[in-house]
Amino acid sequence: MMNFPLGLGVGELRTLNSMTADCSKWGFSMVLAQPDRAVKSIKPDIQEALGELSKKLLCIRMTGNSKTLKAVNTESFSEKKASIGIYPIPNGTVMGNIAKEIRTQSVEASRVLIRFTDARGICPERKDWFKQKADNGIVVPIGYLDGGQPFKLQFDDKHVHALVMGNTGSGKTNLLHVLMTNLMLRYSPEEVMIYLIDFKYGLDFRVYTQYNLPNFTTISINNDPEFVLGMLQNLEKEQEYRSSVMGSRYQKISDYNAANPNNRINRIILIIDELYELVKQATDEVQKSILKKIDSFAHQTRAFGIHMVVCGQDLDKIDNFETIKNQCITRLALHCGDDQVKMLMEDAGVARMHTIDTTDQGACVFSLSGGTNPQIEHTTYLGTDQQEKLLNEVSRFYIDKNQITGVKVLLTKVSDNPNHIFQKYVNNGILDEIKYNRLIVGEPMSIERELVLAPSENLWIAGGHSSEKALEAGESILFFSALSLLLAKLKSNNLDIICTNCNDQPMRSIDEEERDLVGQMTAKYKNLFKYSTGGKFAEVLNWLLSELDGRANKTKASSHALWWILIRPEMMNGLDDNSTQIINLKELLQKGPKNNIHTIIWNADPKRAQVLQLGKEPFRDKVCLGMESEDWKIVVGSEPRVAPMDYKALFVSNNTIPFRVYDLPDGKWMNRLFEKLDRYKQ
Repeated sequence: MMNFPLGLGVGELRTLNSMTADCSKWGFSMVLAQPDRAVKSIKPDIQEALGELSKKLLCIRMTGNSKTLKAVNTESFSEKKASIGIYPIPNGTVMGNIAKEIRTQSVEASRVLIRFTDARGICPERKDWFKQKADNGIVVPIGYLDGGQPFKLQFDDKHVHALVMGNTGSGKTNLLHVLMTNLMLRYSPEEVMIYLIDFKYGLDFRVYTQYNLPNFTTISINNDPEFVLGMLQNLEKEQEYRSSVMGSRYQKISDYNAANPNNRINRIILIIDELYELVKQATDEVQKSILKKIDSFAHQTRAFGIHMVVCGQDLDKIDNFETIKNQCITRLALHCGDDQVKMLMEDAGVARMHTIDTTDQGACVFSLSGGTNPQIEHTTYLGTDQQEKLLNEVSRFYIDKNQITGVKVLLTKVSDNPNHIFQKYVNNGILDEIKYNRLIVGEPMSIERELVLAPSENLWIAGGHSSEKALEAGESILFFSALSLLLAKLKSNNLDIICTNCNDQPMRSIDEEERDLVGQMTAKYKNLFKYSTGGKFAEVLNWLLSELDGRANKTKASSHALWWILIRPEMMNGLDDNSTQIINLKELLQKGPKNNIHTIIWNADPKRAQVLQLGKEPFRDKVCLGMESEDWKIVVGSEPRVAPMDYKALFVSNNTIPFRVYDLPDGKWMNRLFEKLDRYKQ
């Protein structure tokens, strides 16, 4: 620092004084150049602070035109006698090489990260895990201030919510990992629960679904805004419950918990990553509902111990961002544009940001007072290896206590959740949770409801021709229905599956071939399925009628279930000229269920399927995909207020349940499934 201490006040000198204690820890040094003119008119208070600082520094002095330096405040006899010679100024070439090397080394040095598990005062010691209380608030250290003191995020009656902004690669994801992992290490689920919304297909936070982590209530790792809305509706009900039990008698949860030790309320942290991306992809109606609820939480949850961490880029593009921002006293800006930093912390924040090296991904400017007094903190680094080790230890701790997570994972890919029934089979061949005739095809849009697709009679899957995605959704429902029945067969061997695929035609496209996973599976394992194309429709139908007659006449046992999967019969030619087949199909649909023969039909185009004369009567259970108004009248009588689109569907039975169909699995997942099924191949 040149011309020291000109321009500095007592506060800055004391900061330098505190920094000297941690120089060796942080690996930095200070060189303060003090010309005589800089100390001639120093005020007494600054002189006193300067004297305290000088005691911790090695002071050397050059007098007159001397080419040597001498130590002036050392206790060492040899240093007092030493005379330090000064090198001459290097020539231009040497100086250029030195500058180049300094730039290279400084960039490399800035990549040095403070590992979370090595960070004193940040990562708690093992003996202190799960012991902190949250009645008066949540305190989670995540990094260090410039002076070396731990920086702690707080969530309490004053610091209710936090706002985090940062560009891609700025370290925002690492900050959230440190926050959530450290929170779980410090607080038990009885103290703090987490709702996590990751709007990047779970790329960053899928790890939390891989372990037994009871701190999590719900994890949304998909890009469906309606899932998020359902999650927020669930949290809104929790807020209403807390309001009802606390009433007007208790103004905050610490008061309530003190008076009700046997019925305590824990604190909740809702973490929303990439909020702008979320609302951008939502329909107008869903977007308004999401932002209305977030705005409501921002204003009304202080007393109920519900806190938000809103994160992302371009948050200022959200319509009511200002009202949300004004409720977030805690604000953090990682590397991002000046305009975004200024929006959070005015010009002082921008000035602070300019002092941070662009390669220092862990550094951010923060304010704990609504944008005033911005400072800099350096978030510790939580690498994958460290995190997995910690999460495994947390998971084992709760498993040993027989405290199993009840987390609801909102997903669109079954591979995202290792605890999913299908994923358990693909990973480890586990069939324990498989139930007879329970078809697992998607996730309900409301997290309070469960999608119990267990047809006791027949199932009509209608629609899908309205868009390419809706058609894929139909393929997915058929595949996962067939897989559900297959795993039930492998578990109990009390059913047989017949598949007639009228869409399996020589002239179909490569894309149609690749999407037809149910056709691939049923054709590959002919000992587990009876597979045929639409050309065998009449033959299969006659065989089933013969089986029906035998069961009805008691000459054949009906204890063994038969499931016929009939895929897109409207694709067959000549059905309208064959009234016998139509009559036979209606008889099978009407009488089959009473004799344990069930049919699953998918008509992608209900209008073309009218030739089959399918009515609503043989189908108490229906799954409706995207289709036109006239199709809705054919299938259920009238079009719903909100018709499903793309991968959305409605399960229509005694009640109507909207749900999101699982994505079709990729080739890697199918290969792993086939590896498990190969043991049954004859």
